[in-house]
Amino acid sequence: MSTSTKKVVKKVTKTKKPKKAPEFHLVVKLNDEVFEFDTDDLRESILSVEPEFLRTKVIIEVTKDGKKLDRLYFLQQGKKLFYNRYFMDTLINNLIF
Repeated sequence: MSTSTKKVVKKVTKTKKPKKAPEFHLVVKLNDEVFEFDTDDLRESILSVEPEFLRTKVIIEVTKDGKKLDRLYFLQQGKKLFYNRYFMDTLINNLIF
């Protein structure tokens, strides 16, 4: 008795999701430089501009849905921003509208 089995494979068509616009517009000013991002992940964007040496204050501007929030961090707080994970978490939680 020979029994043959056929393997049935269904073709699944993947529909591409339309790209949504980034949720936040982020501007980071430090060491006389300005960095601008359109992003969904604030932490990743802020950490991407981590300076080797911080010499000036840090200004962070976040815009979401027409609402704008500015934060000014002086030198000591600016250093904590990049080197202390808990300080960064607190900042992100306070920046989200």
